[in-house]
This record gives sequence, structure tokens and C-alpha cells, in this order.
Amino acid sequence: MSDIVIFTMSTGGGHNEAARNLKNKYTEKGYDVSVVDAMEVVNPKMGDLVIDSYINMACKIPGAYGALYKTSNTKNVSKLVLKSLQAV
Repeated sequence: MSDIVIFTMSTGGGHNEAARNLKNKYTEKGYDVSVVDAMEVVNPKMGDLVIDSYINMACKIPGAYGALYKTSNTKNVSKLVLKSLQAV
């Protein structure tokens, strides 16, 4: 069992890069670290849909993507995501 589990999502690559950097830093300090793609665990087919939707939205309708991104970074949404993760 890992000391630290880092959840990521393969949307664009930035999340995975951040997860790799965190893993490297914590591993250097002696922690056992696992990086998990959340959608691969929850539902791989849904993960494909989310990733494809993300790429299409970011490329074809960046204004809508920006609005969604801004909304998803609010405290209420963050609390909802955290609550969902705690239930797993």
C-alpha cells in the first residue's frame, strides 16, 4: 500500500506532468507513491468520453471551455469533488 496516492486525469497532459513531479519529489523523500488516473479506475469508457470532450471543447469552443474551467475552480465545486473522493 502506498503512503501517498496522487489522483490525476489525462486531459491535456498538465495533470499527469504535475503528478509525475509530485511523485518524484515525494519518492526522493522516501515515500511510496502511486499515481492513479481517476477515470481509468472509475470508468475507462467514461474517461475516453471526458478526454475527447475536453480536447474538442478546448480546441473548438475555447470560450465555453474557459467558462467551465472557471466554474470548476470555485470552492463549491471543489468541496463537491472532495466529498465524492472521500466516499470512494
